Amino acid sequence: GGVLTLAQTLADGLGRHGITVETVYLFDEISSGKLTRLGGALRAAGRILTGRYDGLMAYQATACIVVGTIGWLKGIPARIVHQTTQPSETIAPIRWLDRLVGALRLYPVNVVNSLWTQSQFASYPEPYRRSLRLIEHGVTTPVARRTRGKTWQAYGVPDDGPILLNTGRLADQKNQVVLIRALPGLPGVRLVIAGGGPLQADYQAL
Repeated sequence: GGVLTLAQTLADGLGRHGITVETVYLFDEISSGKLTRLGGALRAAGRILTGRYDGLMAYQATACIVVGTIGWLKGIPARIVHQTTQPSETIAPIRWLDRLVGALRLYPVNVVNSLWTQSQFASYPEPYRRSLRLIEHGVTTPVARRTRGKTWQAYGVPDDGPILLNTGRLADQKNQVVLIRALPGLPGVRLVIAGGGPLQADYQAL
């Protein structure tokens, strides 16, 4: 998903400044169960405690909690966490832990990716909100490796009219169902959704 792109973009940028970056994922699939996620969090915590790091960055609430608390215990002052989703999309125990860790000022820098996301933390304690920093997302424009015609041919998509392309994880938060339901009102338009996720089978059925 988007976090993978963001992590790789930052790793590439930091690497150009001579900084070595290790990227660790708490889990491989968005549909991973609670035990798998807990195991990933514990492994990441162990890695921080036994490693030698000058700084830590985290994306999404579970990883933020690990970096905020374990990084603080390890004495790593440069801890940057990144709220990539609204609190209501995070399960209650993790949401409240994140709120507590932030209120204890264990997030020196807490990045939000849009004004709307920032507004979702308006009811959070003042110490939590004090560390929030707005950095709106951007991505490097990829270089085209082939023509439009060859691209659609590679994926078996007829290039016979307007094509609406959506890229993103197939989940409620991305709401691709709106695009699918709009198709009957868009005669001659073909919808291509590039992504994977828990709603893939539901969307294919629809």
